[in-house]
Amino acid sequence: MKRAQRSNAVRIQPTALRRWIVAGTLATTAVGGGLLLIFARLQAGKAVWTDGFFLNGSQWFDAARTTVTLVGIIGLGGAAFLAYRKQVSTEAGHLLDQSTSLRDRYTITAEQLGHDSAAIRLAGVYALASLADDWHDFGNDDERQVCVDLLCAYLRTARSAERIDRQEENVRSAIIDVLAGRSRKRSDGMDGPWVGLRFALFGADLTRANLAGANLSSANLTGANLSSAGLVGVNLTRVDLGGANLASAFLFGANLTGANLTNANLNSANLTSMNLGAAQLRSTLAEANLTGASLVGAHLTGANLTGARLTCAKLTNTNLVGANLTDAILLEADLSGADLSGADLTGANLILANLDGANLDGANLTNAIYDTHTRWPEGFSPPGSISS
Repeated sequence: MKRAQRSNAVRIQPTALRRWIVAGTLATTAVGGGLLLIFARLQAGKAVWTDGFFLNGSQWFDAARTTVTLVGIIGLGGAAFLAYRKQVSTEAGHLLDQSTSLRDRYTITAEQLGHDSAAIRLAGVYALASLADDWHDFGNDDERQVCVDLLCAYLRTARSAERIDRQEENVRSAIIDVLAGRSRKRSDGMDGPWVGLRFALFGADLTRANLAGANLSSANLTGANLSSAGLVGVNLTRVDLGGANLASAFLFGANLTGANLTNANLNSANLTSMNLGAAQLRSTLAEANLTGASLVGAHLTGANLTGARLTCAKLTNTNLVGANLTDAILLEADLSGADLSGADLTGANLILANLDGANLDGANLTNAIYDTHTRWPEGFSPPGSISS
């Protein structure tokens, strides 16, 4: 569909157009008569309307010919103006017809999404996605957002007892595929067409959803259930994930810079190579796989990292005040400049870890495992080692 430009033009009614034609004809006739008299005077050298008509046939012919030429030029201008007005009217009518058609399609697709038949609901999903794209082509992104809002609203709706079946799962999976697919980078490296649109998915059940590679930086995932979700390489920059359930979610290479993870549950989540820079986090990360994760500058105050795997993790300048790192694996982790005051590192594995410049005031290092390659803050005396 050719991208339409919004127009403020008013559609001209046939009656108004006829009035324009009549008025134009009368005006042209009057101007023509006036010009004929003027040219006749020029031919005779005197005012013909006071001194009589002293022109021969040749002079009248020359005056008439000149008059007809100028009137023809004026008529062409008038005709061009009328043609322009008619074109504007036609285009305005076409845009109005297109808009009406798109709105009618929305009504139909909305009814399809609420149908009892899963097959019809599935058709409604794809029809609504196509409609959203057509609204964008038409030049109205506000209406495109309305279509996206309806898809998100479906995912936020609790499953009814009669719709807990494989077919309903297919409908929800189709919506997730549509949202993710149009939010991923295209093969040419450009952002997907729906990047930047608001995805209101707060409280939505996205269990086992495959959102890998999607750019969800404009999503609201507060309280969403993302347990066991596939979030590989997903962009969740500055996204609100407060209270979200990310248990067993696969977040390999995900970007959560500046995300809000307050009270989020990441138990057993795989966050390998994940970037959590400057994230606001007060959550459960017990036994989470954070191998190689970048948590530089992250706020992990009071976080539960019991048994978490943080091998080679980057925790430079990370706030871990009062965090529970009991039995955590911090092998080769970079904790330089980290604030570990009051943290519990009982039984933690700190072999080859770098704690240069870290704050360990009040930290509990009972039975912590370290070796001669572990780097401690200047002047810090570690407790008795149980190096392996």
